[in-house]
Amino acid sequence: MAEFLNGVLVSILTTRGDMLYRNASGEARLAKGAANTVLRMGANDPEWSAILAGLTLTSPTINGTIATTGLTLPAHTVSDDITLASGADIVMGNNDLVGGTTGVQYYLYGGTKSAGKGTKVALSGVDQAQHGAFRVWTPNAAENADTQRLDISGDIDISVGTWSNITHSGLSVTDGQNIVVGTGIGSSFGAAANQKSSFHGVTPVVQAAHIADPAAEVNQLAGRVADILVVLENKGLTAAA
Repeated sequence: MAEFLNGVLVSILTTRGDMLYRNASGEARLAKGAANTVLRMGANDPEWSAILAGLTLTSPTINGTIATTGLTLPAHTVSDDITLASGADIVMGNNDLVGGTTGVQYYLYGGTKSAGKGTKVALSGVDQAQHGAFRVWTPNAAENADTQRLDISGDIDISVGTWSNITHSGLSVTDGQNIVVGTGIGSSFGAAANQKSSFHGVTPVVQAAHIADPAAEVNQLAGRVADILVVLENKGLTAAA
């Protein structure tokens, strides 16, 4: 205990950083804590700890790096960028990442926000001009611009998916499914005569040349029919002889 001896205060504190407090018996010494520990109240007495638990922070300002494996934040507003170290992840439990209003549009970037430097995904609310669409951009060949590749419309019963600036490596349709085309303008299979196509696994070919109308002679009619059969075989619509 602290006491006076010959008019001089004699303390139970022995080391720089020690603190004096009262325990169940009287004054007591709390030895200095380790570096970067904080003083907190235990069940009855103060103690040093490297962990803060059960605290409520009101409008805190946090600067620097928080090293933790389990930081739980309540609803709050972030007014600046959140930067993750290389290799770090944002792991979500049974929660959603929500824009908060139908008028919000979010962009997700794989890479930097600079044009042509990574994949960009847009998530739009229904009050945006894109009406809840889902859109994807990837860099162009020169890596100086973002080129839109996919647009899936929203705010509609049957969504419209638009692919652009893409060469498909193959399209597979599961058994029992159909390729459905419109009943208005219609659709074309191949947009130019020099584009090659075929059916049933035969080698693709360009559009066949015009087959002239046959003359009245039977032998010319037979020749034209033979020409038509060759075209059908080349396209794979009939089997080769």
